[in-house]
Order: sequence, then structure tokens, then C-alpha cells
Amino acid sequence: MRTGADPPPPVDDDTQNAIIYQDYRDRPAAEIVADARRSWDHIAAAIEACSEDDLLRPHPHVKDRNLMDSGPSNGGHLGSHLMFWYLEQGDEATAEAAMRWAHELETAAAADAKARAYATYNFACFYGRLGRAGDALPLLRESFKAAPELAEWARKDHDLDLIRSDEGVAALLGG
Repeated sequence: MRTGADPPPPVDDDTQNAIIYQDYRDRPAAEIVADARRSWDHIAAAIEACSEDDLLRPHPHVKDRNLMDSGPSNGGHLGSHLMFWYLEQGDEATAEAAMRWAHELETAAAADAKARAYATYNFACFYGRLGRAGDALPLLRESFKAAPELAEWARKDHDLDLIRSDEGVAALLGG
């Protein structure tokens, strides 16, 4: 975006994840960690090369968002992957810490209330997956205030299936 070149075409998450898995599945963990460090350094250098005006340009693939919003959401994306990995290891406490880190990163760097609401909703979904309605409920309320469209999505979001019957969650979702 800074140079005016055309961005690469968008790729849906499942396709991108399959490509990344194929590229890295047989590589030693030490190589993957080293590549990740280089990748973060490359991203940091690219961001440093941008002016504030560059970062406030419209995102080429996400309507109503700017490029600056991409950085925090990528950190949150990493946090989500870490959360899933820790849950698969049976380490709920560290999974929660990873999601808390992702939420704090995204909300601190978000450009607007709507971006913070989406990060908060994702944190609520983490608790929903664990069946922890009491932890999810205040986060859901907070997210719906700034992004009311999330309430409609929450009514069908499978991340909330384990807590949907909770009295407070059911009342919030209108069910």
C-alpha cells in the first residue's frame, strides 16, 4: 500500500491455513520459530516505513477498515492459534492467558470502538467454548454495545453453544 502497488488477492482463512500447513508441516519446530521471528521483524520494518497516512488508508480487502487495524488483529489471530494449541494440550490456564494477551493487544491498538468490540466478542467466545457463561456474559454485553450486529451473529455462533442455555446469556440473546 505504501508504494502504490496492487495488493495480492484476498484468500479465505481456510485456504490460507491449508497452504501454510502444507508449507510447514514437515519442518522442525526450531526452523518455524526462526522463520516466525524473521516474519515479525519484516512486518515491523514494513510498518516503520509507513507514514500515519499510509496506515490510515482503506484496507484493500476489508470494507470500512483501514490498514492500521490489520496489525492488532494479526496479533489477536496469533493469540487465537496459541489458545487452540494450549487447549489441545489440556492447558486451559495458558490458553486463557494467550486469549487475554490477544484481547489486550487488540483493544489497546484498535482504531475504533467497533474493532475493540470484535476483539471483546472473540474473548467472550473463548469462555463460551469452555462453558464459562459467567466470564463470557459481561464481555458479550460490552461487545454488543459498540457493535450491535454481533448480537445477531451470537445467536447462531457455535462458540456459544455450551452457554446458550445460561439464563443471563439467553436473556441477552433474546432467547
